[in-house]
Amino acid sequence: MKKRVNGAILIFVISIAVQSLNAKGQEIKCKKYNIEECLEAGVALEDKQDFKGAENIYYSLCIDLESSKGCSYLGYLYDKKLQNYQSAVSYYKMACKGEYGAACNNLGLCYLNAKGVSRDTIKGIKLLKKGCDLDNADACSNLGYRYRERMAVERDYSLAKKYLEKASMLGSKRAPVYLGWMYKKGLGVSINGKKAISLYNTPCHNGDYDACAGIADIYYYGIGNIKKDSSRAMSFYRKSANGGNANAQTMVGTMYDAGISVNIDIDKAIYWYRKGARNGNNNASILLKKALEKKAKY
Repeated sequence: MKKRVNGAILIFVISIAVQSLNAKGQEIKCKKYNIEECLEAGVALEDKQDFKGAENIYYSLCIDLESSKGCSYLGYLYDKKLQNYQSAVSYYKMACKGEYGAACNNLGLCYLNAKGVSRDTIKGIKLLKKGCDLDNADACSNLGYRYRERMAVERDYSLAKKYLEKASMLGSKRAPVYLGWMYKKGLGVSINGKKAISLYNTPCHNGDYDACAGIADIYYYGIGNIKKDSSRAMSFYRKSANGGNANAQTMVGTMYDAGISVNIDIDKAIYWYRKGARNGNNNASILLKKALEKKAKY
């Protein structure tokens, strides 16, 4: 989009932004022509729950400065904070037309999930592809996941791998976890425990507890070229369980129940089974019942 400057609107934007403070208490200045500083000012207002102020800034950037990124931020505000999905779609369309990849991704998800528009899976996938072509990591990751899981497209592990690898290269936090699952399960690739762990490691370190559980599974079962190591498995299951992963909570309970790498402790087993069950793991509910019956016999 062209940067057509409307002086009166810019002064309005600046006057709003200058009044806002960031987390460190420093004054935020939205300088003339500096779209990035204006966007930062808008985000700061969102953090302070001043959605009207943020809306004014994004609207001015989108409409008066014809900034695709400003339109995308405005669409995202309507989408995630104000739940005005029709308006979100409208501004996502403007931003995607302006070749802003994140907006194409979000617009695609609106079509796939019928948010603000009628469901249209063909258009939704087409928009995700456009976003990925524009090097948006989330769009590539969303595409890869859908090809892996047969969601709105025919299952194609080759395409799943292609898009997930590109998403990972672009910095997606989630794509390596999706890709690691493929190497752990041998979906379209040979089972490779070392490769899966290498993909899971960084997300696990950064707090993705699904990734930690994935590493734990590989050590517990001895997947691919990795030898069984119940002690290492317990370490990663615990980290994942403490982060709320229901499958990991169930596995920690199982290991205490059977005395795998730890002393048998029926109370700890019951504790973790109960957590897993509360978080939706059906197997945990079955194991909890059995553990309670076992304890009653002692």
